[in-house]
Amino acid sequence: MMGYSTSFFSSHRELEEVRECLRRGNVPHQRFVPSPVEPSIQLWAVSVASEMSGKARELIIGNRIEIMGHYDLPQPERRLPDDRSTSAYDPPNHPFIEKMWLTFIAQCFADASKIRLIAHHGQDIASLLPYLNSTLRAAEYSSEIPVLTYKKGIRMISLYRDKIGVAKADDLLDAWLCMKEIREKIQWAHDHKDEITPDFEMRAAPSALDIYKLLPRTNCGKCGKPTCMAFAAAVANGEAEADNCPTLMKAESAEGRNELLELLGEAS
Repeated sequence: MMGYSTSFFSSHRELEEVRECLRRGNVPHQRFVPSPVEPSIQLWAVSVASEMSGKARELIIGNRIEIMGHYDLPQPERRLPDDRSTSAYDPPNHPFIEKMWLTFIAQCFADASKIRLIAHHGQDIASLLPYLNSTLRAAEYSSEIPVLTYKKGIRMISLYRDKIGVAKADDLLDAWLCMKEIREKIQWAHDHKDEITPDFEMRAAPSALDIYKLLPRTNCGKCGKPTCMAFAAAVANGEAEADNCPTLMKAESAEGRNELLELLGEAS
């Protein structure tokens, strides 16, 4: 699989300037657009082959264009499954957040195969965080900053007053899906806040012991960990997902699986 260097910029105008300078410099490139396109999420990015990334960077910096972020990872051609491309929530009213745009992206410190990013959305969602805290039971909430943090599988998602942070996303397509889902969660809380009791409690995420109590505790090793306690620790640290336990996926374990997903804030 060919390696690519993907860089992104702060506006469509800058993206076109980058593409023009790369054309003049004879650097083959392509605009990176996740598929399917989500109009509410703006991303201005180009990809070049890894062996051309040095020359491309020199040309871009030479034209005094700021690179807002980049990562160097294998980038396969892939399309999102159709069942993940539809919205989980169709708001009845005008969208509370009309647009989201990426302002920073880089590889994760702990795992260079994953990416972290920051996106802004132009709204103040501080007043909605207690409502989200009430519905996302595994979230960590701090009213002082304010910030609400929760996990989606191994991904760590943080909601601030005017921006969101996503860590440990697989790639840009995965990040795209996360942002789309976050926007829907915020919209849902905005539309249903009269039906939700806000929760201002500052609480911690579930511990490994909390998770362990809901596991089969057979130490079968089918999850790839030597013991159920080791697996529980991996789930608590965001290094594994509940569905990595084959026993929990069996029909007779549905009740325990649902309890665990509810604890982790992942119940549907």
